[in-house]
Amino acid sequence: MVATGQLLLDVQMESVDEKCYHCSAEILETWSLPEKEIKETCKYTILRSRKLFTSAVQYSIGTIYLHVNSSTKRIFAKNASGVTLYQTEVGNVESTKIDFKICGVEDVYVKLATGEKQGNPFEIYKLLIKESEDFSKDFYGSYGLVNSKEKKELNFLRVKEVNSTNANKDVWIRGRVQTNHSKGKNCFIILRQGVYTVQVAMFTSEKISKQMWKFVSKISKESIIDVLATIGKVDTPIESCTQKDVELRPLQVFVVSASAPKLPLQIEDASEETYIKRSQLRYLECRKSSQFGVNSINFGVRTLLKTLLDARVSYFKGSAYQAQSPQLYKQMAIAGDFEKVYTIGPVFRAEDSNTHRHMTEFFGLDLEMAFNFHYHEVMETIAQVLTEMFKGLQQKYQDEIAAVGNQYPAEKFQFCEPPLILKYPDAITLLRENGIEIGDEDDLSTPVEKFLGKLVKEKYSTDFYVLDKFPLSVRPFYTMPDANDERYSNSYDMFMRGEEILSGAQRIHDADMLVDRANHHKVDLAKIQSYIDAFKYGCPPHAGGGIALERVTMLFLGLHNKYFT
Repeated sequence: MVATGQLLLDVQMESVDEKCYHCSAEILETWSLPEKEIKETCKYTILRSRKLFTSAVQYSIGTIYLHVNSSTKRIFAKNASGVTLYQTEVGNVESTKIDFKICGVEDVYVKLATGEKQGNPFEIYKLLIKESEDFSKDFYGSYGLVNSKEKKELNFLRVKEVNSTNANKDVWIRGRVQTNHSKGKNCFIILRQGVYTVQVAMFTSEKISKQMWKFVSKISKESIIDVLATIGKVDTPIESCTQKDVELRPLQVFVVSASAPKLPLQIEDASEETYIKRSQLRYLECRKSSQFGVNSINFGVRTLLKTLLDARVSYFKGSAYQAQSPQLYKQMAIAGDFEKVYTIGPVFRAEDSNTHRHMTEFFGLDLEMAFNFHYHEVMETIAQVLTEMFKGLQQKYQDEIAAVGNQYPAEKFQFCEPPLILKYPDAITLLRENGIEIGDEDDLSTPVEKFLGKLVKEKYSTDFYVLDKFPLSVRPFYTMPDANDERYSNSYDMFMRGEEILSGAQRIHDADMLVDRANHHKVDLAKIQSYIDAFKYGCPPHAGGGIALERVTMLFLGLHNKYFT
C-alpha cells in the first residue's frame, strides 16, 4: 500500500530479479486499512525491504519520495515535507540502476534531484504508480441523453423471464436499480422491473476491470440501466428477489437515465408517516413493487368491468367537471415505471366547435410508451396498431360499413402496409411542386392538410399516413428537438383522408432540458413544477399521442361531419 495524493494504491508486485519487479495498482476508496491487512498486502518487497514499503504506508500522507544514498547504500523513504518515514540498507545496488516496471509502464521512479550532503552524494526519486489499463472501457458508461439520434436493435428480456430455463444465455435487461451494495471487489445490484426483481452480481476479473466495477458501484438508486449479462444459476436461493434461482453476471452496463443521488423518499418504505408525502410524489410511489401489484389488479378489475358494462353518462342534467388533458399525467406515469400507459374516456373542451370535425365533448384515447433508443419505436407501433384496427374493422364490421355506405356513400378507406411515413421537408417539397407557397418551417393549415392528403392518395394510394419531423417552432415546449437538425423535432401527426387524427412526439424526459424549453416558451414554471420534478429521479425515454375516437370513425367511414358519429 502506498499513499499518494488523496488515493491509496493497492500494489501487487512480483519479483523478476533482484533489481526489477512487475507491479499492478488498484485505486481504493479509503485511507484506513487494518495493520494486518497492510502487511498481508505487502507480500513482496521493494529492493528486499518489506519494512520500507509497509512503514511508508503506515506513517505517511501524500507522495512518497525515495532518497537513495549511493555512498552509504541506504534508501530513505520521506514525505513531501522531507520527514524520514523509514530507512534501510539496500546492499550492493547501484542507485543509478533502480528500475521498476508497473503494468508495462517504464520510469516508475522519476529522478527529482542529485546533490551532496555532508560529503555523501545522493539522488532523489519520486515514486510513480499508475492505475492499470481499463480493458473494459467500451463496456460500461452512460448513453447520455437518449434523443433518438441513433437506432439500436437490442432484444431485451423481461425480468420475469430471467429463470433457470434461460441459464447460461447472454441477455439484455433494462430495469431500475433498487439497491446497490459494494464491498471490496464485489458489487451487488437488485434490478427491478415492475413487480419483478433479480440480483446482478459483479466481481472484478479478467472481463470486468476495476474501473468498471468502480463506475457500476456508484450508480445511484432508481437509475435506469441496461445490462448485458449471463444468466447464472445460484446454489442458495436469493430470498431478496423474485427471481430466486438465478442471478445476472454482467458483461456490459450502461446508464439510460440517472436518478438524482438523494431521493425524497425511500421507495420501499411502507410507514404510515410518509403517506402524505407519498401522495405528493405519486410517480415514485407507483414504482414500489406492492403498489405496482395493486395498480395491476385495479387495471384487471376495470378491464373486466369494461367488458361487461357499456354505460353512458349524461352531464347536461347534473353537475360535471371538465376533464383535463392527461398529457402531463401520462408522462408522470411513465416516470412511475408503467412503461405503457393509455386512457380512454370523455374529454370536454371549450373550443370552437362550429367546424365539421371539432367537438366540445368527445371520447379520447391518449397513450404513452417508453422506448429503448428511438421514438420511431413508438411512432411505428402506433401506426401499426391503427393499421391493424383498420383491418379488423373491415373484416368484422362489413355489414355495418355497408349499411352506412348505403345512406352516406364514400370510397372505401385505403391503407398500405407498412404504413407510409412521410418526412415534413418532403411534404413541403410535394406541396411546392403542386403550386402551394409555404416556408420550410411553416405549420400546415387545414386546407393545406387536406390538399396534402389528396396528393398523398394520388402518389401512394393510401388514405392513412404519418407525417414525421415537424418544425420545432410549431410544437409544445415538452417536445424533444431533433438531434441532427435544431429546426425540427421528434414529433409526428397521423392523418386519415387528409385530416389529422393524432398528434404525438417524443417528450423531453430530462428535467434541466425541460426547464430550458419551458423558459423558451415563457411557460410559468411554478405551475408545472410537480411535472418537472417527475423527471429528476430518472425517467425512461418515451413518446405518445392523443386520438379523438369519433374523428377516426368519421374519417374511416368517409362521413362529412362529426355529428354523424
